[in-house]
Amino acid sequence: MKLGMRTHYVGFDDPVRERTEAIIVPPEPLIRSQRRRIAEFAAQHHLPLLLHGPAVLLESGVLLTYGSRLSEQPRIVASYIDRILKGARPADLPVQQPTEFEFGGELEDCESPRPDDPAVTLRTSGPGNRVMERRAFLGAVTGGLLAAPLAADAAPTRKVPVIGYLAPEAESAFGGLNAFRQWLRDLGYVEGQTITLETRFTDGREERALPLATELVQRGVDVIVARTTVSALAAKQATSTIPIVFTEVGDPVARGLVASIARPGGNATGLGSFESVEVNGKRLALLVEAVPGIARVAVLRYKNPALQELPRSSLDVFREAARKLGVALQILHVQQPGDLEMAFAAMTRDRAGGLVLVGAPFFTTHRATILRLTAQHRLPAISTERPFAEQGGLMAYQEYTLDTERRVAVFVDKILKGAKPADLPVEQPTKFELVINLKTAKALGLTIPPSLLARADQVIE
Repeated sequence: MKLGMRTHYVGFDDPVRERTEAIIVPPEPLIRSQRRRIAEFAAQHHLPLLLHGPAVLLESGVLLTYGSRLSEQPRIVASYIDRILKGARPADLPVQQPTEFEFGGELEDCESPRPDDPAVTLRTSGPGNRVMERRAFLGAVTGGLLAAPLAADAAPTRKVPVIGYLAPEAESAFGGLNAFRQWLRDLGYVEGQTITLETRFTDGREERALPLATELVQRGVDVIVARTTVSALAAKQATSTIPIVFTEVGDPVARGLVASIARPGGNATGLGSFESVEVNGKRLALLVEAVPGIARVAVLRYKNPALQELPRSSLDVFREAARKLGVALQILHVQQPGDLEMAFAAMTRDRAGGLVLVGAPFFTTHRATILRLTAQHRLPAISTERPFAEQGGLMAYQEYTLDTERRVAVFVDKILKGAKPADLPVEQPTKFELVINLKTAKALGLTIPPSLLARADQVIE
């Protein structure tokens, strides 16, 4: 104790021999379980007794108690249970620290004199043999506890910001969440201390997007990160006030997420552009370059009943690019996993020489099936996702994931520091990466042109 007096921690030695002048009971359960004996000991020898714990432990012989408020703990536990029952994972829920403390004092013990000390004094060791009255001891202990260990109580406890993260697939299928976490760390945030993440995944079931977005809103998150158009629209429908940072949205203006690219207005901003649709033409051109002499290319799209076609859709881009490249297109749509087998059978029947996959969470969820079918039908294919090429597809051309997550983290950082989404312009994709799997090319009997290999960001051999 910082009171200039000697302390004795739960000892039962002779108080006169040990010159004990106060007893402090630390919060160890084994020691605190003996508090009644310790209280009797303190009362017998007229020693002030400070017990770490709630005021309900105040009893005869105990001068002071100080500890976290018991009534707060069941509320915290109930909050944990509620969040877990609603789908939260314990691994993502930070341990909470007590925020409310209570102090109890027994003034009657403070007034009772020692039989051998009519002046009711506590002697301190040190020069001058100063004297401290028991009332002064009570004030000093109270002041010391409240001023030092709990100086934070003098100011309101700052709420730890909560970031909601809504994505179509879990981290096992998408590497962006780990990158997002790393960029937050680089910006100085510590998960579980200065920020909390609440993650929700639709697992390819887009009808779950709105209920999960609503759940994040009810959780009281401070900002929602929404990956893909469906997630962004669900978040926008769930709240008009909580800031939303979206990514992988082809035309946020046409989708009604923002008023304009430069001045989003409302509560949403993020990464997306008209160019995301145009990139499909680039994918078609890359496939034609990789497969010399190709005459017919299949385009596989996911028909999302929840989304209307944009004024300028990927189909328009494909048709324009196909005319310039001199190839014919075979447009195919799928809605259910069972449609994939029929779509690939149609490609073989119509002698498609290659396949372009239009980006959609559906294709991420069913990537293994698509990879099996491309190998079975010996179709060179290009996707919008790096893992497709890494796991056996021929090529992938996508926005650079690490850069995308960095920029999302910067958006979140600005918003947590007070910026309004309405004032943060939507950013355009600036970097794409090309991945080529040479092992797959060899299995298909293809020789990739050296000029194309030279432009690849990654070549898998």
